[in-house]
Parts: sequence; C-alpha cells; structure tokens
Amino acid sequence: MKRVPDITPMVNQLLEAAAKEYGEQHFERAVVKVESALALARREGVRSVSLLQTQAHYLAAAKQYEASFELICDAATIDPVNPNVCDRFIELSRRLRAMLEEASRGEPSETVPRLYTMLSTVGETDTSSHLALARHHCAKGDFAAAVTLVDAVTRLQPAVSEAWALRATLAERMGDLEGSKRFSMRSAEARTQLSTPQTHA
Repeated sequence: MKRVPDITPMVNQLLEAAAKEYGEQHFERAVVKVESALALARREGVRSVSLLQTQAHYLAAAKQYEASFELICDAATIDPVNPNVCDRFIELSRRLRAMLEEASRGEPSETVPRLYTMLSTVGETDTSSHLALARHHCAKGDFAAAVTLVDAVTRLQPAVSEAWALRATLAERMGDLEGSKRFSMRSAEARTQLSTPQTHA
C-alpha cells in the first residue's frame, strides 16, 4: 500500500512565510506562497476551505478581487454554511457589483460582461447589475440587447428612475424621439415618487 506523504509541515511552513509577507504588506508574495501550499494540497487530492479562505484574503489584499471571488465560491461548494466563507462571499459580491457599476460608466470594456457573468452564475446580480450590462450594450451599439434588459427591469421595478432614463436614451439612439420623451417622463415621475415623503394614517 502506497504511503500518503504528510504535507502538513510543508504547508504550515509556506503559510508562516506567507503570513510574514502579508504582515510586511508584500501581498503578491504572500499570494505566491499560499498558491504553493494549495498546489501541494491539490496534488494530494485535498480541498481545504482554510487554505482557500487564506488565499482569497491575500488576493483581496492584493486587489485581485475576481480571483479572490472565484476561490471563495470554490470554498462555498465545500462548506456552504461556514460563516467566515459566507461573510467573505457577501463582501466580495458587493465589491464586484461596485466594480461592475463603475466599469459600465466608462469606455466599453469586456470587464463588464465578465463581471456580470461571474455574479449571475452564483445569483448575485441585482438591478444595478442589469442596468450596468445594459449600458455596456448601449455603448457597444447593441441596442436590442440593452432594451431587453432595461424593459425587464422596468416591468419588474417600475419605480427605478434610472432604468427609465436609460430606456429614454436607448429610444433616442434608435430614432424614436416620441418614445424617448415618454420614457423621460416616466423617469421624472419615478424620481418624484421616490423623493415624496410617505404619509401614514
């Protein structure tokens, strides 16, 4: 019977070295150390939530948020009720949604569909995510795809002023000036309703 080597001492040595690099704010070096530990574990068929969490933490410190998110999603498949994994998952999902929103307001970039796919695969897209992808499609000239997304938002959440404003922009870009005016009015109405204080009997 083949003896399985004990990788614990080597892994611990790598983690100690990584922690030292992290403490000195050498985040990229810490990532390299933990990647070596992960490689050892994978070679022996071990999937460690602890190692995945540690690497996700160091990757986030190095501002490699997408890679960090992928590892936390992997950890969640192993231990979906681990509170630390859940907290990190929520935190990184929020971070990626913010990155998606920001990227969609600049020049057209493949960052937008990539982040949208990452989030939607695990059910973490929201209204702002759909509108971000719609803005990307609009900027790329794919008006039909943008309209499909925005119309879905306005049907499900008609109080979202920004969705109507984007629909007005799309109508104008497509030459539908009457439609653009109509959607602009809906945007203004939604904005007014949002800012009007609610009274209760």
